[in-house]
Amino acid sequence: MRIVICTVGKRGDQVISETLCDSDYFIIFDVLEKQIIEKIINNYKSSSGSEVFCAQLLIGKGIDIVVCGNCEDNAKKLFNEAQIKVLEKLDPNLDRISNELRLIPNQS
Repeated sequence: MRIVICTVGKRGDQVISETLCDSDYFIIFDVLEKQIIEKIINNYKSSSGSEVFCAQLLIGKGIDIVVCGNCEDNAKKLFNEAQIKVLEKLDPNLDRISNELRLIPNQS
């Protein structure tokens, strides 16, 4: 299972972004391996319609769950069609969420 966490800020000071398209980075975490497998810079951040571009990028990465502060309607529709779960309005503290993800039991 792959989870993407949408973040803002620099290393050591990252938090979950307020919205999907406002993210600085998309951090992909593999639950089975219990590690970060990819960190993607959001090059669409200031583009018109960026929520659609961001959603398409993440769908192409084979993710199962998106974690962000708020997911825009167009992106949410695309994630829903791709059967990707969206988790919104969680604790913005990235360290706390990363620690919780490492506690998820393997589902193999």
